[in-house]
Amino acid sequence: MKAAWSTRSISSICVVTDYVANGSFAALRKNVEYLDGDGYAILVRLADSTKGWQGNFKYVSKDAYEFLRKSSLIPGDLVMSNVGQPGKAFIVPDLGQPMTLGPNSVLIRCSGPEGTNRFLYYYFCSPQGRSQIDGISEGVVQRKFNKTAFRSLSIRVPPLHEQQRLVGILDDALAAIATARANTEQNLRDARGVFESYLQSVCTSRDDGWVEKKLGEVCSIARGGSPRPIILMSSAVNVSRSSNAPASV
Repeated sequence: MKAAWSTRSISSICVVTDYVANGSFAALRKNVEYLDGDGYAILVRLADSTKGWQGNFKYVSKDAYEFLRKSSLIPGDLVMSNVGQPGKAFIVPDLGQPMTLGPNSVLIRCSGPEGTNRFLYYYFCSPQGRSQIDGISEGVVQRKFNKTAFRSLSIRVPPLHEQQRLVGILDDALAAIATARANTEQNLRDARGVFESYLQSVCTSRDDGWVEKKLGEVCSIARGGSPRPIILMSSAVNVSRSSNAPASV
């Protein structure tokens, strides 16, 4: 029997919040300072996901982390950019210390049995999901959407067990793609190494019949100056035609 899908609003299946839910801009400036060195908690940003979680994080102190308690993060949370690159999303990994949401993103956390974060992640990576995000985004120079508009979106969702089944299929597919990509990149590196090794052996060969010459003896070397423009000249050509030939257009 086919699992029944239903139409649900985002607000009915998950909690949606953001950085500015913690207070006014003045209060945020007063209570939150970004630290370049190690701090109590990592300020999670889209840039960190884009760079593969390789470090160079921004941090906040314990006091700032507690002030930002409305947008603290746990591994497995879904975060979506809502300014600059609306809809670009990622699942928060376990970075080994407390984490809190940075600005220009929304935290999306399923709060009950109606949905899973990973299902929503895959949904908003789909053409349908991206189209919905585009529909609530505004601006020309910098596209953005607000969390109120996002909460009002309605999406089609299957029962929880079907969501989990679909997520498993998509997780396996992504893992297979990642493996294939890694193998392809390694094959390219191996092929490049073989080619460079062969090229080196050819260019350093001292076989009979080879002679050593200066570069200027075998080719011309142009020095300095900017290339001159090439001017193409054309001349009119008279073409005779019979009286019943069509006229030129």
